[in-house]
Amino acid sequence: MVALRRECKGKLLFIDCRSQTSAYGNIALGGGFEVLDYYKETSIMFMGIENIHSMRDSIRKLFDLIKNEVRGNERPNWLSGLESTRWLEHVRSILVSCSICVAKLVEGTSLMVHCSDGWDRTTQITALVKLCADPFYRTIKGFQVLVEQEWCAFGHQFRARSGHADSPAGYWEDDSTSPVFMQFLDAVWQLMRQFPCSFEFSERYLITLLDEVYSKQSGTFLYDCEEARMRSKTVIRCTSAWTLIEAHPHFADFRNPFFMLPLSGEGSTDKSPSVLQCKWHTSSLAIWSAFYLRSLESNDSRDAWAKELQVTQRELQDQLSAAHEQLRSQVEQNSDLQSELEQLRRERAQLHRVLEGEVYSDTPNGLLVHEVDENEDGVLLSVTPVGESRTTLEPSYNDMTSTPHGAHQTKRYSTTGVGCFLGGSMSQDYQILQTYFGSGRHEPRSLHSTSSRNICNELYAS
Repeated sequence: MVALRRECKGKLLFIDCRSQTSAYGNIALGGGFEVLDYYKETSIMFMGIENIHSMRDSIRKLFDLIKNEVRGNERPNWLSGLESTRWLEHVRSILVSCSICVAKLVEGTSLMVHCSDGWDRTTQITALVKLCADPFYRTIKGFQVLVEQEWCAFGHQFRARSGHADSPAGYWEDDSTSPVFMQFLDAVWQLMRQFPCSFEFSERYLITLLDEVYSKQSGTFLYDCEEARMRSKTVIRCTSAWTLIEAHPHFADFRNPFFMLPLSGEGSTDKSPSVLQCKWHTSSLAIWSAFYLRSLESNDSRDAWAKELQVTQRELQDQLSAAHEQLRSQVEQNSDLQSELEQLRRERAQLHRVLEGEVYSDTPNGLLVHEVDENEDGVLLSVTPVGESRTTLEPSYNDMTSTPHGAHQTKRYSTTGVGCFLGGSMSQDYQILQTYFGSGRHEPRSLHSTSSRNICNELYAS
């Protein structure tokens, strides 16, 4: 005890989850509580949380009330009936104890929490205090660690409390049954309502986890302690509840879209504080309708809005992925178009070099290359200087017959006095100059034996 006080720096508080009356009553059964005369510089507080039998009676009244609603027997005094179950009153007592413990921890006081046995009310309080004091336990991975440590490893009797024991009595008649873990998750949900940005998981995650406890589909919540689970080899023979939850087809819905890490950005401290100081007043609590009333259609506008927001978020993520893919495709296509454009520019420059010396303009400034036209066979038809009308380069019949046979003659076909075309005579040695808009420079095709190169030389000589 001396070493404990030294570690606590002289501040140690005993948290007894029972009422003081129950603690005195346990003395007759060999129990009791701490006598402060033996523990110097310490204090004790009684939380007044009722035992498992009171919790079982309360949840039975709540289920009877809900059963009438499901069957259509709506009661006009629903709120008074809900109050008579005392369920929210019990949840409030747990949150009050949690709030006191968190406040003492913030002050620097060390706590030692206990009750009669240490696996029901004690587990509820210690788990909730850790949840409020450490943001890690408010993540999906951290909450898994919290349940494994405080509930499974410390010996909460899942088998007995869930009604899975080999007992001839029903759930309501068995003295060992009690909704302890259900009440804990209800308190967690109350915290999620007050701090919607502080939890990575959603209420659907809590409901699925609670269903795993009562469905017995996994080995995580079988038996009453770790020793029994190890002896029966549930780790080897059974699937973990966390594996089943992660493989759930709607696991994406188990994440809270409003989740924010503490101190992750400007203004996030108020929305997602590092330490949660919960409101425990009855006016701040509500019935967990998504779980208890899930047989009825939920009319909670906030729940509907949250679900709609999740759907919208998934749609926006899909659209963003499609936009990124389209952008990547357009970048690749733009690169290909740039390559083609550069190739066309190189070909255009080559064509201009090929055209030089074939089409001229009689201007004082020298020879000028003009726009040309061609037919389907690649034969040059006309020349159009810039700013002038197109002139067809087809010689008239008189031009074709006025030249003596075998003679060579240079003909200039004027394009309004600006452009002209160099060609051979329209005799048997008439040349058809092929177009130069091909892939390379072609030699002119000759209709007769005289080469076009000789004709051009004669034309230049004239």
